[in-house]
This record gives sequence, C-alpha cells and structure tokens, in this order.
Amino acid sequence: QEKMAKTGYEYIEPVQDAIRIDVEDINFNNIIDIDCFTPYPKEMIEPNFALEGMNVVERKETAKMVKYLIANSSGGFEAVLYKSRNLTAPILPKRLIGKLSINRWRNRTTCQMILEDIV
Repeated sequence: QEKMAKTGYEYIEPVQDAIRIDVEDINFNNIIDIDCFTPYPKEMIEPNFALEGMNVVERKETAKMVKYLIANSSGGFEAVLYKSRNLTAPILPKRLIGKLSINRWRNRTTCQMILEDIV
C-alpha cells in the first residue's frame, strides 16, 4: 500500500458483490426457491446476499465458528462465521454478507447464512 501511494496509485479494498435483501426475506420458502437454480452453470456464481440493520438476539463463539442468532418474523435464522476465514467477528455486526442455505442438524432444520464478510 505504501509503495502504491508513492507512485500515485491508491489501494482500494475489494468489494464483495452481494444482493441486498431485507431480514424478513430470509425464510424457508425463499431459500428453497433460490436452491431451485442449483447447480449453477459455470458462467454464474452462487449469489451472496447482504443484510443491514438486523436484530442480533444471541452470539455464540466456539473454537471453529461464531454464530449469531438474527431475529425476524419467521422465527429467526443463524448467521455463521467460520474462523478459518480470518475475519474479525464484531459483537454487534452492522452488515452481513453471505450465502443462504437450510441447515439440518440433530433433527433440527433452520435457515442459515454462511458469512463471507462481516462489518
């Protein structure tokens, strides 16, 4: 960055492309609709979605991940940040960017957002 500044160039962090959605848009029906497009053709990548202004109800941290429980009228969903991504996990995030999925684990089915970026 310093070398670039000396040459007159400016370093700009890459911006994650994402489709902005409302927290209320995350529910089983919408995720199932999105899954209908899989597998994606090689010319197309799996979309990322961006959320802002969400209500974080709970935050849990383990050795491998940080999990946020986000409230919405459909009963809420989990936003999961894997520590292998080497991103700082704020206590109360302002923006989440990630992929939507349905998580089935221990006879429990939940909506989930796997985070690619967090602020």
